Amino acid sequence: MSRTTLRLTPQRRAVLDVLRECDDHPTAADVLTRVRRRHPGIGAATVYRSLALLGDVTFPMIQRYVDDIVSVSEAAIAAAMGVALVTGRLWLEPAGAVALAAALAFTEKTKAGKPLIAIGSGGNVALARMVELAGFSDTGRIQGESENFAGRAGGGA
Repeated sequence: MSRTTLRLTPQRRAVLDVLRECDDHPTAADVLTRVRRRHPGIGAATVYRSLALLGDVTFPMIQRYVDDIVSVSEAAIAAAMGVALVTGRLWLEPAGAVALAAALAFTEKTKAGKPLIAIGSGGNVALARMVELAGFSDTGRIQGESENFAGRAGGGA
């Protein structure tokens, strides 16, 4: 894979700073608005080119290293949070449980005998929200769909 060196200009840094601080999934227009709050003189084309450049850098890596892309439901993500907590004692936030949810939901896509890597992250979820999302009952057991995922993970609920 060829390496390209890109200068981190003040304008690119401004865009990256806004993206780094996001707790949502902003559109390009949202990023422009947020960058302009800090740097009123920055042009729209500069922000849009900076965003496009991020794709130019990451897309070749995705093409080379990603075998497949799947979608999972919010229910599957919540169930994966419960599985991670019960079977691995891992406190994952919803975004951090997406890869585990996909791994559990699409076991037929994995190649037998091949390693599967799912990166889980974060802990930015309050206890009450974790209990709600992961479907814990008053007994502390996972309810409903979560039980299916716990069984696939080899753990009990």
